[in-house]
Amino acid sequence: DHIEKLLDAVKVSEGYYAVFFPNNGGREAFQMYVVAFIADALNVGFNFNALKIASAIEGLITLPALWWMARQIIGTDTEERRRRGNWIGLSLAALVAISSWHVMLSRLALRIVLTPLTAALVLGFTARCMRHNRLRDYLVLGIVLGAGIYFYQANRMLPLIAVAGIGLALLGTVRSPRDFGALIVELIGFG
Repeated sequence: DHIEKLLDAVKVSEGYYAVFFPNNGGREAFQMYVVAFIADALNVGFNFNALKIASAIEGLITLPALWWMARQIIGTDTEERRRRGNWIGLSLAALVAISSWHVMLSRLALRIVLTPLTAALVLGFTARCMRHNRLRDYLVLGIVLGAGIYFYQANRMLPLIAVAGIGLALLGTVRSPRDFGALIVELIGFG
């Protein structure tokens, strides 16, 4: 698996650009581009160290994303919620930082380490969409979901979480059959 990733990263370095790499049963492209950048720009070379640096950086980036996710889910509209969100987010980030699963995947240079990062961003932006119903939150959620498809195959399930969360929030606004009809018309785009 590692050799195949390095070979794909070498292809990227040599000018081959793809959104999907067919080697070893197929794999998403993001990691190959990151490894190629680290190998070339940081002068690490195409070796296991380039793979480990990439996954370690991705694992570290996950920690503040988890803190942010907790704040978005808990809410920031009151001082109590901000304080609770900070403590829960810091606790979550600390637990993941010492999690044997997360540390092992980061050290072994496996790209599945991107899944908690993507999940944290999707859950955080889904919570923002549910709470604020702002177009920019929906747009960023869509970008994160789209980018996640290029990170790791497990991320293909994340749109279900976003749709379920937003669907529940929308249904929570329905108070009568008339409201339901108005919601359907709005969702279709005629509202």
